[in-house]
Parts: sequence; C-alpha cells; structure tokens
Amino acid sequence: NHEKPSSEGWKNTSKELDFSESMIHKGCPRNAFLGLCSAGLIKNISKGSYTKSILNKNYAEKAIDILKKNPELVENPLDLWNQIQTETKKHNGQMDVVCALWKNGLIN
Repeated sequence: NHEKPSSEGWKNTSKELDFSESMIHKGCPRNAFLGLCSAGLIKNISKGSYTKSILNKNYAEKAIDILKKNPELVENPLDLWNQIQTETKKHNGQMDVVCALWKNGLIN
C-alpha cells in the first residue's frame, strides 16, 4: 500500500512527528522530506519525482547514508549537518526531519 507524498502528506507527517508550525511551513524541511520520498527512502511511499529541490534532497540522502554508519548522530542534528555541509550554509530544519523520521522507524 504505497501513497504519493504531497503538501498534505507533509503536513500530516510533520504534525505526527510534532514539528512546530514554523517548521511545517518552511520549504527546506518539506523538500528534505519530499527528497527522501523521491529516493524511495520513506516507508510506504513509492519512489518518484516529488521535489525540484536537488540540494535539500541531496542533503537528506547524505544524512541517511551517514546515519547508517553512525546512528548515534540521530541525537545531534547539528553534528549530522556539519558532516554533510562543507560550505557556511546553516541548516534549516532538514536534519530535524531526517532525524525524526529515523527515530520513528519511517526510513526504509
């Protein structure tokens, strides 16, 4: 039983994971979620094309790869971000999404 992610799917998932209203409305966390959906990394969601945000998709996929090797980083989204990002860009909730999905067993 696979469903296609959407803005509504993001809102439902983010509320289930108890994200703040401000995080729910930010583009970066939503696009990280949709990027993981696109890659087929979220349980019960078919692989597909759900976001145009290549950067946020790549950040989220790299985070999953790192967590598979270093699962303890799930407790520190900022340290996880620092392992991914080499530029001076600040993380904008993408790692919070990845870590929450990981902790809740929603990653394939």
